[in-house]
Parts: sequence; C-alpha cells; structure tokens
Amino acid sequence: MDYENFSAPGAHEGHRERLKKRAWEEGLLNLPPHEVIELILYYSIPRQNVNGLAHALINRFGSIQGVLNASYDDLFSVMGIGHSVSKSLNAFGRAVNAYRNVPREVMPAILNRSDAIKYASSLFENDRRAQTWIALVNSGGVIAYSGRVFTGAMWYNERVRMYIIERVLSYNAHEVIVISRRGLDMPKPFDLDIVSLKELTEALKMVDAYILDYIVIGKTKNISMRQVADIGNSRYESGAKSFFMNESIEIEEVKEISENLHL
Repeated sequence: MDYENFSAPGAHEGHRERLKKRAWEEGLLNLPPHEVIELILYYSIPRQNVNGLAHALINRFGSIQGVLNASYDDLFSVMGIGHSVSKSLNAFGRAVNAYRNVPREVMPAILNRSDAIKYASSLFENDRRAQTWIALVNSGGVIAYSGRVFTGAMWYNERVRMYIIERVLSYNAHEVIVISRRGLDMPKPFDLDIVSLKELTEALKMVDAYILDYIVIGKTKNISMRQVADIGNSRYESGAKSFFMNESIEIEEVKEISENLHL
C-alpha cells in the first residue's frame, strides 16, 4: 500500500474538522470503521494526517474491535505506528473493555414508565439537538445497551432498522425503548412516527423482541407513544409487569395528541 498517497499535502485539507463535525452531528455509529479509528488517533497524533494509518489498522485487524483488542506488540508491528500510538490505542481498548464489563447490578433498570422517563431525560442533559436513541432491555429489566441511532427529527429508515436488529441480537435484548428528543414544549409525535414504529415492531418480532415504548422528550414535558397510539403489543403488556402505571402527561393532553394524530 502506498502510504504517501494517503498523506499527500492538501489531499485531506480540512478533513479533521469535517470528520469531527460529522461525528458530532451523525454520531460514531454512522461512521465507517476507519474514520472511527481516525478520531481516536487524533488524541495521540494531534497534527499529522492519520487517514492512511487508520486504513492500515483496519486492514490489519479487520474491525474497530480488532484494533482496540490488539496487543501493544501487534499494534507496534504496523508500519507507521510508533510506541506512543501503540500505547494509546492499547490503553483506549482496555478502557473500552473495562466499561463493557461493568457489573450488571450497577446498570440502570427499567421497571416502570417513571424509570424510563428519568433515564431518557438524562441522555440529553448536555445536548439539545433533535435526535433519537435506543435503549435495549434484557429479561430482567436491566439496560444492556444504549446509544444514539440518528441525529434529526426523522429517525427511521432501513439502515436504522437493520442496526437496531443487529444490536438486539448482539446484546440478547428482549425489549427496545426508542427515545427521541424534540425541541418543543409539547413534544407531539409525528404521524410518520407511528408508521415507523409499526414497521419496526414487525421486524423485531422476527428476532423475538418487542418495543417496550417510544418516548418523546420535550423542553418541559415528555410523552409515551403507548399513551396515544397503538404501536403493537409489548412482551409484558398482558403480564404482571405493568409499564404503564406512571403517567408523564395529563389525560386531556393525551386526548388532544390522539385527536391530532387522527387516531
């Protein structure tokens, strides 16, 4: 591989700032693997073009996970990777693995709507953009995974659907909570939200998973889609576990939203 082409003067002018902007606006989940590695390399190589090194690492180890799980010696054997970068990548990988192995008992549990609303609201304390996250819940009600899937108001497409299903299978999740932030005092859901949720519900049935709820977070109020629309049955909807005991908005407001959605 000709690394000189990756580092040619002017070939990637402004690339760092564009990549950082995309990571902020779109989230890491929507970036190709080598660009995620590029962002990590920025911390140990503050000025040099690292696009070629990122490509070389992905080519050698096959994936982001492969790079972060690589030993110091294996990283150092890659052309262009010195002692400092090898140590930084190895330390970053060990930190990620340590976080991944946080004991279950300290992870948040979702036992009712109040828990879900509190958790959902905490995701956006320092980020006021319109965006959508998912939280995957296991059979014990514990959150096994959470992450942003889209930045913007319209959150659902085929790529997002496949991403959610892949995560459900990877984390052996039983329930999916979809969480959107809308910059409105009364965060009314869109008609398209209902269509999207119904499509996602049908797709999740194929992997024996269900939508627990769709929560829309506004400036001052929050709503649960299950309060205002039929989005398919939850696994526990007819069981002893009641997810719908705690209301987040008044009954009259639920009625108003339902009427506006033509339900």
